[in-house]
Amino acid sequence: MQTIPDTTSHNIQSTQQTTCCIVGDGPAGAVLSLLLARQGIQVMLLESHHDFDRDFRAILFTHL
Repeated sequence: MQTIPDTTSHNIQSTQQTTCCIVGDGPAGAVLSLLLARQGIQVMLLESHHDFDRDFRAILFTHL
């Protein structure tokens, strides 16, 4: 097995500690964060986009 070197360099600017980290502030991530926070769970919600002008991928299937 060959190891491929990491050519990208990321400087850690800060670290934080949390109980729950949710990656993605789409509809599912936002609602899950809200529900957990209402239950008193410390939540950190991470999102790389600066706005909501994008297509969301979360899909809901229901039984009829």
